[in-house]
Amino acid sequence: MQVPNCLKAIVLASAWTLPAAAQSSLDWIDRHTGGLQRRFAADCLVDSAGNVYSSGVVSMDFFNYTRGDARLVKYDPSGAMLWSKTRDQFGGYDDSVALCFGPGGLIHELGYCDGAGFPFRPEVFAWDPAGNLVWSTFLPVGLATFEMATSPQGQTVCSGWRPPAGGAMVALNSAGQIQWEVGPLGDGFGSPCCDAQGDWYGIYSYASTPFTPPRAGVTKISASGQVLWSHDYSGVNGAELNRIAVTPNGDSVAVGTKHLSASNFEMFAVAHDSAGTLMWSQTLPGNNGQDSASDVAIDDHGVAWSVGIQKLATPTIVVARYSPSGALLSTGAHSGVAPWQPWEPRLTLGSAGQAYVHSYVESFKDFLLLEVDSSGAVTWSEALPAVPHASFLVAAVALSQQGKLVVAATEDRAMTTLQLDLNRAPQSYCTAKVNSLGCSPKLAFTGHSSAAAASGFTVTVQAILPNRPGLFLYGVNGKAAVPFQGGTLCVQAPIRRGLPANSGGSSGCSGSFGLDFNAFAQGSLGGTPAPALSTPGTAVCCQAWSRDSGFPAPNNSSLSNALRYVVQP
Repeated sequence: MQVPNCLKAIVLASAWTLPAAAQSSLDWIDRHTGGLQRRFAADCLVDSAGNVYSSGVVSMDFFNYTRGDARLVKYDPSGAMLWSKTRDQFGGYDDSVALCFGPGGLIHELGYCDGAGFPFRPEVFAWDPAGNLVWSTFLPVGLATFEMATSPQGQTVCSGWRPPAGGAMVALNSAGQIQWEVGPLGDGFGSPCCDAQGDWYGIYSYASTPFTPPRAGVTKISASGQVLWSHDYSGVNGAELNRIAVTPNGDSVAVGTKHLSASNFEMFAVAHDSAGTLMWSQTLPGNNGQDSASDVAIDDHGVAWSVGIQKLATPTIVVARYSPSGALLSTGAHSGVAPWQPWEPRLTLGSAGQAYVHSYVESFKDFLLLEVDSSGAVTWSEALPAVPHASFLVAAVALSQQGKLVVAATEDRAMTTLQLDLNRAPQSYCTAKVNSLGCSPKLAFTGHSSAAAASGFTVTVQAILPNRPGLFLYGVNGKAAVPFQGGTLCVQAPIRRGLPANSGGSSGCSGSFGLDFNAFAQGSLGGTPAPALSTPGTAVCCQAWSRDSGFPAPNNSSLSNALRYVVQP
């Protein structure tokens, strides 16, 4: 579930250029409606097979919110409903607020229930993939919690606050038994996430008072419930943190806003290592506006992606990218698709080095989707009005391994779930061969494919040995997974070759090379490109090969994962 954010404004020196045509299409949509009943979406998940889980609540009385039932629905990848479960435990208001996957393929649902003689109280439910309730656990009385996460070790935590003491987090083991509760953690505690060792990270906040500005901080909590470290960020005029992301080794990046004055806020990011040592902090200069970052994610290269809103004359989405050392790599602004104005942006990392930024838009509250490539540039954008002029409030999104984006939204009086196919956009697949230094070469892209463009779509391989010869293998007959030179050949025959390249770099796995497939398809780089590369609608699969003398012949080569893209007009 999304945490409320104070969304602000920023002016940047540069803006993104006009993106290309959208590369998404609607797979399916399902609307739960019911006369005067109001239905609200809460959260969604997608499992490894592409099955979709969507939750929400059905308010039984349009004008009275004291009576409602929670609902959890499972769909197969084609959108066919497999089952639907409704909760009405005590005849009062039952709510569903968050979902996450638990150990053993269980689906954990965080919800609330009340009824005659029973106080409004949070509860965690564990469902198996067939829709059977495995266990349920009431959380402590008085705890208000709206976010949930599960560690690789199977521990589940729920975060929020316990009035009047302050922020709190409670942990359950894999059997649903409460292990511990920790607090107070500020006035409220949220955005729980964990590292590979099962330790927890989150952000806490203190509300402003007539005498003190708001302040916020970052906390690490062990799997046994011990607070390991905390760091406050307040500044002279206050600070707020909205989200945190963590790497498997425990490096964390939290984002929000720093108050420079009563009216001048700037986007703020702060990073710590697993021991709590400050690695870097950055404020993104604005123009005396109210700026705020609302979401953050860290990619496989340690780059932190931050997204927020600038709100001056027109609200504008801002994406900033920071290197592992805190250097600002790129910024960009996108004002949406006229006449819609973006609000509350979130981001989801894609499989090919890109990020998908999603937001609802004013004033029709439709769904805005942007693809941002690995350089931070928008490649396409789309506004999706599911029902023209009807309210469409996005509650959650989830990206599948099959390149499908699932959206859970409240649409007018309907609990709506839809799936978008993103496979016209570049998607990675297949498994890279681990090279002789232990690195896994990976492909990413910048720009967008176009049969008419003379350049502007470059596929790049990273994390290969330096100063080695290499090239791209490509084909137009689909994917493959064939044993080859100690790794996997991911391109279906017949296989063509791109141009010879050299990886450059200096040491370790610093090598990299790329190919502009638009320019190559036009013949301007030389070689003999396949004619299909310049035919709109062609699905192209490519994979990077390079020399790796750390392996004995005939396996003395390096193979990346693969990337599939569709040639656009």
